[in-house]
Amino acid sequence: MITERHTPDQDEWVAVEKYVRGKVVDLGGSTMANVHLVLEATGGTLIAKSTPDYLHDQRQNYLYRTVQVRIAAEQNIRSGKLRNERLIEFVGEAPSYDPSDLNAFIEAGTRAWADIPDAVAWVREQRGGPLE
Repeated sequence: MITERHTPDQDEWVAVEKYVRGKVVDLGGSTMANVHLVLEATGGTLIAKSTPDYLHDQRQNYLYRTVQVRIAAEQNIRSGKLRNERLIEFVGEAPSYDPSDLNAFIEAGTRAWADIPDAVAWVREQRGGPLE
């Protein structure tokens, strides 16, 4: 029987699937199909391999748009670094909102609930009593 031992200073890589968001800055490739994303979270660039057929079949033009994608990769347990990134699918354009619209909705909600001293008690009452 062979026992596999790892020392604490060894790099260990595990297979992961992740959703990442970023701006597509390059799509395609003359020798290898891939997608280049500038990540929202870090500003770094992620290059995910793809297939020409998958990229060709996309109905939406994602170039220079902020998108969310699902990728498969290997991730280093200690550093969190990714390698061998592969595009699984475009999930779509990243959700966005207009801060002024959000503030208007918050203000309207605040006014609507102004005469309710305890919103939790009000909701419980509407549901027929305490939920326990």
